[in-house]
Amino acid sequence: MSAKKNFFRGAIAVAANGVPIFNPIKNDGRTDTFLAGELDKWGGHCGRADDYHYHIAPVHLQQRLGKDKPLAYALDGYPIYGYEEPDGSPVTGLDEFNGHKDTAGNYHYHATKSYPYVNGGFYGKVTERNGQVDPQPRAHGMRPALTPLRGAKITKFHSEGSHYHLHYDLGGQSYALNYEVQDDRSVTIERVDPSGISTTETHSGKRQGGGPGGKQKDRKSWISAHKEELDRNSDGDVTLVEMMNEAKKVFRSYDANNDGEISAEESKGPGVKSAMGGFVRGHFEEIDRNSSGAISARELADNAKKMFSKADANSNGKIEGEEYNRSAGGGKRKGEKGGDGRNKRAQK
Repeated sequence: MSAKKNFFRGAIAVAANGVPIFNPIKNDGRTDTFLAGELDKWGGHCGRADDYHYHIAPVHLQQRLGKDKPLAYALDGYPIYGYEEPDGSPVTGLDEFNGHKDTAGNYHYHATKSYPYVNGGFYGKVTERNGQVDPQPRAHGMRPALTPLRGAKITKFHSEGSHYHLHYDLGGQSYALNYEVQDDRSVTIERVDPSGISTTETHSGKRQGGGPGGKQKDRKSWISAHKEELDRNSDGDVTLVEMMNEAKKVFRSYDANNDGEISAEESKGPGVKSAMGGFVRGHFEEIDRNSSGAISARELADNAKKMFSKADANSNGKIEGEEYNRSAGGGKRKGEKGGDGRNKRAQK
């Protein structure tokens, strides 16, 4: 399958530095990102400000790797070299996928200065599902995603070593963000509002930070925070049936065109006035487990069951009493590794 008509979503390759490479044609199926001037000098950009990726071959990596090493690997496992062969000789005879075999019969792709720039499809075998290679690489941000600052304009940015300073205007007022990357890869962020008042938070690479001074605030589980809404019969317990009925109601409300999926656009609609409705909007990508760009009824149901199971410590099909006080993470069941890192069954 050629990348000119397929694989407009998700990565098609991974660079040697771990950065994903997307199809040079963006997900509208027609725009060449390079020709449209959407890429920086390294051939990449940020989709939503925190997910940097390339759209053409990152040939600049050869400065550190050398021309005899692959600068990336396509998701079918074949290497991608630069504009020349590993031995420095000119490249000739590329197929429709931007690849060919060497004298030993080994297939590889090459970067080119014109379309397709990188692998133009796949010589090897991949699984295509919902317009992309399946599975897709996944990663988590340093901190939880926040609401976009609609209308904000960056006015100044400078850096000093590991310290970064960003200024922006929003609603006619000026704000600042000062952040520092620590040696352990944690990030300390200072937010300064128009009045000069600042707040500081720290996020670790393991996403255990957050909150003032880097301390994780104690917080209620989602079910505990919304137990009165979920407890439809007001008997003080939340049952699995009640939880699943809520998921079904929310799904039907968001699936405006009744195609069996909640698209990203539908998730931004009015939906239903419920706690789970807001949860879907705020955790769309997390619920979309196969990264298809849409949430199926099964995915929403599975997510609801997972949340319920974490709170239902005794597995009796209902959340009651002290179970409401369990952390948002849900803890571990008996016999599972957690807490002190030990497995009691394994120790017997």
